[in-house]
Amino acid sequence: CAFCEAIGAPRLATDQRFATLRDRKHHEDELDEIVSAWTASRDKWAIADALQVVGIAAAPVEHLKDMLEMDPQLSQHYQIVHQPVAPQIDIPIDREPARWVGQRLDLVRAPGIGEHNQYVVQEILGRSDTEFAQLMIDEVLT
Repeated sequence: CAFCEAIGAPRLATDQRFATLRDRKHHEDELDEIVSAWTASRDKWAIADALQVVGIAAAPVEHLKDMLEMDPQLSQHYQIVHQPVAPQIDIPIDREPARWVGQRLDLVRAPGIGEHNQYVVQEILGRSDTEFAQLMIDEVLT
């Protein structure tokens, strides 16, 4: 068994305690002890690598720091954004779920309330500086 070889215990492949699913369930505590003993002193990334080398789908359980700094695939999924009220704070967010080869689709924050009022009123609606100022004075716009 590939797992048995990976953990350095090839005899487990012929151990009758683990021959069938029913046997493995019956001896589940013993199997947990074997796996725990193998994993206890190993790095989770090394464990995943060792299992992947023998064809076993494996990955470490990751927290955000792992995803941003350690995982070669997931680290590329995040981008840093900043809020206008706290631009000094880095906020990591996951990019778009759909990705196209050769395309980088950065997300942008939503505008703040009233942030684009002047652009909309003057550039799109064609109003003058005076008209825009009066809308602000009259509290039509915030």
